[in-house]
Amino acid sequence: MFAIVALCVAAAVPGTFVTSNIGFSDHYREAIAAVGFLGLLAFWLWRNRELRAVELTFSWTRLWLGALLALGGASVLWAVDLGFFFSKYLLWLAAAAAVLVTLNARVDLNAFLQLARGLSIAAAYIATVGLVQVLFETDIFLQTASPSANYHNKNAAMQVIVLAFPMLVFGALFERHRRIALLYWAALALVLAFAFHTQTRSAWLALLLELLVLACAFVYLRRSWRRFPDDGAGVINWRRMHQLAAAAALLLLVALINASPQGLGGAGRALTQAVTSIQQDFSSYTQARPSERYRIWSDTLTMLERRPALGSGMGSFSHNLLTGTKQYQTFAPLRVHNDVLETGVELGAAGVALVVAAALGLLACLWRAAQLGNLQTRAFYLALAAALFGSALNMQFSFPYQMPVPLILFGVYAGLILKAAGGRVKSFAVRPRHWRLSCAAAGLAGALALALNLTWLNTVFDAEANTRAGVWRDPIPRLAPLPPLCHRGIVQLFVRLGSAFQSFERYPESLGVADSIEHCVPDSWVTRQIEIVGLYKEERWEETIAALNRARDHAPLGNYRDYVNLLATYTETGRHADALQVFRELTAEPQELLVKRPKTLRSIVLFALQVHEPDTAQKFYRLLRAHYGRNRKFDDKMLPVAQRMPAAMAEEFIAWKTALDAELSGK
Repeated sequence: MFAIVALCVAAAVPGTFVTSNIGFSDHYREAIAAVGFLGLLAFWLWRNRELRAVELTFSWTRLWLGALLALGGASVLWAVDLGFFFSKYLLWLAAAAAVLVTLNARVDLNAFLQLARGLSIAAAYIATVGLVQVLFETDIFLQTASPSANYHNKNAAMQVIVLAFPMLVFGALFERHRRIALLYWAALALVLAFAFHTQTRSAWLALLLELLVLACAFVYLRRSWRRFPDDGAGVINWRRMHQLAAAAALLLLVALINASPQGLGGAGRALTQAVTSIQQDFSSYTQARPSERYRIWSDTLTMLERRPALGSGMGSFSHNLLTGTKQYQTFAPLRVHNDVLETGVELGAAGVALVVAAALGLLACLWRAAQLGNLQTRAFYLALAAALFGSALNMQFSFPYQMPVPLILFGVYAGLILKAAGGRVKSFAVRPRHWRLSCAAAGLAGALALALNLTWLNTVFDAEANTRAGVWRDPIPRLAPLPPLCHRGIVQLFVRLGSAFQSFERYPESLGVADSIEHCVPDSWVTRQIEIVGLYKEERWEETIAALNRARDHAPLGNYRDYVNLLATYTETGRHADALQVFRELTAEPQELLVKRPKTLRSIVLFALQVHEPDTAQKFYRLLRAHYGRNRKFDDKMLPVAQRMPAAMAEEFIAWKTALDAELSGK
């Protein structure tokens, strides 16, 4: 159990001082998770290499989880990208290794407290880094995206907090060492303050659900609590000290929440903004401009319809978006922000059915475990229930189980639950040679995981070293060597790297990065976007136009960036007839798609005024006002363009616009 806790902490904390602004600390966490837990499992097998008999425990929940793991592995046969498959499946293997190792750990109150201490350390560390980023606006950390806590975004950091939070509560109530028990209250204050500053709505809802489950658990255990002996354990012996520590933690929490740019009253304003944003998200779905998350879910349902039974293989969602952009509304290598839907894309209806069956089985096992044992044991499993309920809610709007730390925590939690629930035990005799072959196979899997992770990490280190030095090791501006199997995260790294070079006006290097992305994922729309900017800034006009036309043919539904950029390029090079032809094609696109993004409508209005077509400008300005309201900055940009039309035409358009604005403002 000590090794398990150490690996959980080790996977949670790296990235603060070893990752640059373009880097992903997830690479380090994935390496620790995959290599660490597979190595721990291999070590356990080696220690038991002389076994003559193996005892296996059978239950329906173990069957569902095993079937899900087997289905994920079998999807290599129909996966659309082998590199993306391995980068995802290695994480699943790490979670499976965490389950198996935990099933073989000695579990008692000391083990429960050890896990609570380790997760409290990890959660407090994450919260402290995030609070420093928020309160001091510091750049001392190499990866600062406040308040990411070096998880590259706040959602990913909160996924770990959601799973660890109930363990902090359990430790505060049952820790037997006085000084350690008091530290839990400080950790709780830090964690809740960090959660507030992230302004992550799904995590807020998850924490509220966890608090509700913990409150229900307290009511359920109230009779056992009264009979709990005063034997120096936890809250009973140090009741007064706990009360003082809780009061101090509350004061610290209030101070940390209000020590922000918003000042006093910031908490109330933040809550009001969160509620308002939720309402806006729901209302936007009924209009022609759904939010980005709705568009992702819509694309996911489209993928599900195409391969409903077994999906398109593990890791396929990102690949589908990168290469099939013409069919979808989003284009970046995003996660679904709903782990059930992502499982559906990758493993189809069969995978979703196994996920639901395993979840129901774990729920039944939790209920059984919460009715057995003494107060501490029952409280521990109810705390696990709170953690899994909160994470289950969070996974409907975020992506915890696409990340390494939440996955290994789930593996540890599932192992503890399955161990407590038990099942039918059957003993099998094994021959030493067969057992050693099994151990060797596990070692081979660990070696493969190590080789792949080291290859991918080498690419990350090369990117960081070359970027900081301002030079490339290779004469050609391309990341080298590229791994034979490309990691999903490596593609995201390339995208960030290309954007970073362009922000520093190093356009030839950005074109080299675009080549690297193309090498990993051929015919990717994101490659075209990086390539277009680099070529445009280098004034390589013919190549820019060719790249824009290729990108336009594969643009996501409702994304007309390439039309607009092609208009700008033709205008810049004086090819007005070609620009007018593109403009005609753009305005002929379906209106329900054109109104999805205000930038498209604004570009149409401005170009219509430039070519002296006030009727077209009126039509699309009316659509812009109807869907997005008035934007005074755009007015300041549009009116000078309108005034360059012939005088009578300009006066007529400005009078019409003034009347329309007054009419809509009156409504």
